[in-house]
This record gives sequence, structure tokens and C-alpha cells, in this order.
Amino acid sequence: CVSWLSEHPSVTIYDNIGEIHAIHGHGGKTSVEFEPDYKRAFGEVKSFIDNFSLLDLTMERLVPESPASKLISKN
Repeated sequence: CVSWLSEHPSVTIYDNIGEIHAIHGHGGKTSVEFEPDYKRAFGEVKSFIDNFSLLDLTMERLVPESPASKLISKN
């Protein structure tokens, strides 16, 4: 799991560390720091996933009377 703590924070889950190095390693210019408390880190990721709703997030960001909002609310 990679957590980006930037202006636009995000969390990405990878299958293995090799994928992280291949995508984000930039030829050794990027370092990977492991969270020392794996149980806590797992709990944070699990909590995020359990409470994540793409529909809710989308509806929060759409203008209520926009065509996209009306289309989504019909489904």
C-alpha cells in the first residue's frame, strides 16, 4: 500500500514491492519507507476501504442539478 500525503492525497494498493519500484522507483531516485506498525497501517487501510463509497464521493462533487448528477441518481 502506498499512501501519498500531498495536496491530493491518495492510497494505492499493489500486489508486491516490485510493482512499486517499477512504477515509482524512478531509477533509484525514490525511496520506499515501511510503516513500522503494520497492524495499525492495515487497520487504517481496512477502515478506509470499509468506509469508502465511490457513489457518495461522486455525488458530493457534482452539482445537484447537473446532467451527470441526474443520470447517476436514476440508477
